[in-house]
Order: sequence, then structure tokens, then C-alpha cells
Amino acid sequence: MPPAAEIDEFFAAAEKAQAERFAAKYNFDVARGVPLNAGRFEWTPVATV
Repeated sequence: MPPAAEIDEFFAAAEKAQAERFAAKYNFDVARGVPLNAGRFEWTPVATV
């Protein structure tokens, strides 16, 4: 079994790669929770009830 640090590093890299793919596809930064400036989607905030 690999050490816990190695497992954490593996999943951190996978999570970062997934966030980058999502940002490239939907022009939205999930880490900061804000839309990016350029892209084909226009994001509009929605009030939560």
C-alpha cells in the first residue's frame, strides 16, 4: 500500500487536472467559484432561496 502522502498527492493532481478541464470547457473557475472572462458561456448569478 502506498504511503498516505503519495495518495494525497495523486488525488490533488487529479483534482487540479479535472478543475482545469472544467474551466477550459465551461469558462468557470470552480476553485474560486467565479466565471472566467473569455469563453462561449455567459454566467449569470442566481439568488438562492
